[in-house]
Amino acid sequence: MNNNVRRMLTVFVLLFGLPPASIYSQAATTYYACTSSILSHFNSATIPAGSSIWFSAALLPAGTPSSAASIVPNFFMITFGQQSNGLPYECRNYPPVNWISFVNSSAEPQLTYYTSTNSWKETIPLNLGGGTFLAGCTIPPCSSSQTFDCIPAGGLPGNLPVTFTMAFASSTTQSIVWHWSAAVYSQFAPCSEAEECQGFGALGVKAVDNSNPSESCVNSSSSCSTYSNSDNAGTPENFKQYLIPGAFSTGGTNYTGTYTAEASCTPSTP
Repeated sequence: MNNNVRRMLTVFVLLFGLPPASIYSQAATTYYACTSSILSHFNSATIPAGSSIWFSAALLPAGTPSSAASIVPNFFMITFGQQSNGLPYECRNYPPVNWISFVNSSAEPQLTYYTSTNSWKETIPLNLGGGTFLAGCTIPPCSSSQTFDCIPAGGLPGNLPVTFTMAFASSTTQSIVWHWSAAVYSQFAPCSEAEECQGFGALGVKAVDNSNPSESCVNSSSSCSTYSNSDNAGTPENFKQYLIPGAFSTGGTNYTGTYTAEASCTPSTP
């Protein structure tokens, strides 16, 4: 683990307590942990004031368990650029998909967002193919109630370096292989709380890359939308018409942006 990752995880523990993996040892199943970071750069397009950046990460097929298992993203942090206060922009204390169950089932993949707890759960059939949504984060426009970690009145320049770090727990020691991307939207679901963007249910986030039907639900299986298309995992289906060039996307149908190079880590520490 490099020093930057170690510092970020230390800050997380000090601010928010131990991540969820710390309680898994109480269960019958042993969970193994690892941490991974990916550094990449936005494209050259400027990001205008009033827009939102949507970050999303996805598990690649090479990191998908070969038998029934659970992957539990514990934590992630995104840092980039420099704000007027001298600090980098950050997405942190946002929920990754708190529990991903890979199951022997012919049912449709299902991603559920729970409004009251600002949390996600995902159930994915084995051998489905394609990527699986891991985490999402919004950098919204600045407003009277949010003055940092937001897009300022002057917008943001292109070519910013961005580091995305994720911590995982897994019921297997199979390597986790993932990547991430970011896209810019001229209109987006508003954050329900300032300084900690919530309310992701309105986005209609797609669970998987696979073009077979997948469900995006809010709070229960009785409130779901079904998507049968080839959009990337993490696509905010309800806001696709507002995509503009910026971050890792050139616009058009590149709804998540072009993915970074992949990274991997092997869960080994119980």
